[in-house]
Amino acid sequence: MTNSVFTDANGALTGNQALGVNSAALVNVTTASIAGTYLVINDSVAGFQSSNDLLVNITGYSGTLPAFGSIPVSSFFI
Repeated sequence: MTNSVFTDANGALTGNQALGVNSAALVNVTTASIAGTYLVINDSVAGFQSSNDLLVNITGYSGTLPAFGSIPVSSFFI
């Protein structure tokens, strides 16, 4: 899942839009074994590094979230 997000962070747009550095994406996964909503946050280095980037399962969260797709990290961190 993370490799797909880092390749195409905004599935609503045609073509691939890589997840940028210092950015995040909300992802809705439908694969049965990992189905849910996830927040994927990239650090200041391009590409996914499991030891530095953050993946949070927020399935069941209630509240206002930004739209699915690429999100500035400043929306979540100050």
